[in-house]
Amino acid sequence: MTKILVAVDGSESSLRAIDYAIKRAVGGSTEIYLLNVQPPLPQRVTDAVGGTVVHDYHKEEANKALDPAEVRLTRAGVKFSTQFALGTAGDVIAEHAKEAKCDEIVMGVRGLGAMLSLLLGSTTTRVLALATVPVVLIK
Repeated sequence: MTKILVAVDGSESSLRAIDYAIKRAVGGSTEIYLLNVQPPLPQRVTDAVGGTVVHDYHKEEANKALDPAEVRLTRAGVKFSTQFALGTAGDVIAEHAKEAKCDEIVMGVRGLGAMLSLLLGSTTTRVLALATVPVVLIK
């Protein structure tokens, strides 16, 4: 079975990454591993409102990004699992792909026009530097 990690942030480009992964998965033995990475809040916020409130906040924000992707995958009949994590997105994406033994990472990149070839963005650059599997970028 092929396992593809798709990093989802709720953007249009991440939904295009989902559409790409669906095309790869339909009719095959492919599982999609959806991942949303939330930036951690400052410790003083957690101290002030409590860990449960912060966890619920992160989960709610992750679901806003993941829900549209889950709907598309469900409609397409593609097997998938979903997870959200906290941390620096590029580091977490590469590490989760390795831990989950994914064969490929698919992620959207936001259109930067002519600068795209020069500047990919810190998350994309970090994933490309750290990933041990092929990375497919969808514009």
